[in-house]
Amino acid sequence: MGLRQMVTEGVSVHLVILLVDRGWRQEVAASLLGTSALIGVPSRLAFGWMGDFIDKRRLMIGLLSALTVSVLIMGMTTSSAWFMAGLVVYSFCYGGLASLQEAIRADYFGIRHFAQIQGYSRMFVTAGSVMGPIGAGFFYDLTQSYTVPLMIFAASAFSSTVLMFFTLPPPPGSKK
Repeated sequence: MGLRQMVTEGVSVHLVILLVDRGWRQEVAASLLGTSALIGVPSRLAFGWMGDFIDKRRLMIGLLSALTVSVLIMGMTTSSAWFMAGLVVYSFCYGGLASLQEAIRADYFGIRHFAQIQGYSRMFVTAGSVMGPIGAGFFYDLTQSYTVPLMIFAASAFSSTVLMFFTLPPPPGSKK
């Protein structure tokens, strides 16, 4: 989850600057940040609901895979239309992943010590939240482009996908 958070926070914090850097007007770029957040609202609701009926791990693997592709598109394209398509997918994934994060944690570890587990895991999520924006800024300063940070974010999202694939649920009855 920390790797995923690095991606979503890094992109969100730098989205307006990234778009302005690519020639978009600041007002349009700022409105797209708000639109991105709005896209995430129904996605949060939909995936929260779906998580009660569909294997959350599979949902997360699908969303993380789509997040990987969306960040690749945003990093590699020079087309406004392709960038917008990538941003819509990114926003959709961001919302869905946010709604499933705590729910899958409860599935894997139970609820008896949920607050303690939540506190411990938030250290890693918070580290990702800090590293993403700072790393994006660092690599932008080095390269004067957001392509490298977005490729690093795509690799991070892919790594998160692979880790989620190998993070098998605990055997029945093992949670307390």
